[in-house]
Amino acid sequence: MAVANAACAENDTLHNMPFEVTPEKVCAAIKAADAYGHYFLGE
Repeated sequence: MAVANAACAENDTLHNMPFEVTPEKVCAAIKAADAYGHYFLGE
């Protein structure tokens, strides 16, 4: 969650997305990407 909070800093370009970006959404995206990586690696 610390990484997600840092990614959502007020001056970060992540806020240029055409939708609301929250630390919770960023954290979920990180976890999903990790799960896909483990799945495709067969772990």
